Amino acid sequence: MAERSDPVRYGDYLATAGGCKECHTPQVKGQPVAGMELAGGFEFGFPDGGVARSQNLTPDPATGIGGWNEEFFVRRFKVYADPAYVDPEAKSFGRQTPMPWRMFAHMTDDDLKALYAYLRSVKPIRNAVSAFTPAR
Repeated sequence: MAERSDPVRYGDYLATAGGCKECHTPQVKGQPVAGMELAGGFEFGFPDGGVARSQNLTPDPATGIGGWNEEFFVRRFKVYADPAYVDPEAKSFGRQTPMPWRMFAHMTDDDLKALYAYLRSVKPIRNAVSAFTPAR
């Protein structure tokens, strides 16, 4: 495990352990697309035929998290730890997400800041992702 004193290396460790790299990298025939690490586009098929895609986590300002600051990144997770938060009702139509927000919401602020530091250190990749395609 990486030392917590090096936020970028520790964030890399967390991104690996948490599955961020697998779920946020597109695949072709079960293999990650080289050069597209963390650029989003991994597809999650739903039983009704809809498809959700992971978002671009690279620091690209147009299509990734390049416009996010550390505080916004941490809050994006922490909102799901609030006991007052209620999950929206899942429907067979409309946008769906496979992101396990509640699972990661209880990470410490320092862990989320390290994850953010790591994501800011990776190569920005311009990759606009269509987040959800409903069943036809």
